[in-house]
Amino acid sequence: VSGSDDALGIDDLSITPRGIPTGGPTDPSGTGSADPTSIAQGGQTTLTVAVTPGTNPASTGLAVSADLTAIGGSATTALLDDGVAPDATAGDDIFSASATVDPAAAPGTTSLPFTITDAQDRSASGSIPLTVTATNPCAAEDQSIGSVQTDGAVGITGQVTVQGVVVG
Repeated sequence: VSGSDDALGIDDLSITPRGIPTGGPTDPSGTGSADPTSIAQGGQTTLTVAVTPGTNPASTGLAVSADLTAIGGSATTALLDDGVAPDATAGDDIFSASATVDPAAAPGTTSLPFTITDAQDRSASGSIPLTVTATNPCAAEDQSIGSVQTDGAVGITGQVTVQGVVVG
């Protein structure tokens, strides 16, 4: 047919895919903390890592481990999210572990490295700041029991190591 236009004209076409996530996958991430943040040699602290799961697809099988060799611990300490102390609530993406500082650990500020992994083969790392303070032993000399007791203590003998005396 003469004069007919078989062409179709489309202006401002936009196609939105369905069921395909926007953006690429993101790795999990986390923020570490210690409670208390300052601990004496030989003391105990609770370490936590608050994890933000990865996306596209969402993280499954999250796991957190920390290297505690700086305070005399294991290089592969697991932090758990199971609701068993010291972890407060299972499944809240806050992973926890108790850590005892070795009495011989060097005093000062340290960072305990941690690694987050998921079942999607993604990972992230961070660190938990911690300050180790020196244990200052009591400088008092051993005293006889009678010299530590109040008036009226009769017949007590022996030696004691004085760890601290409150007088007042």
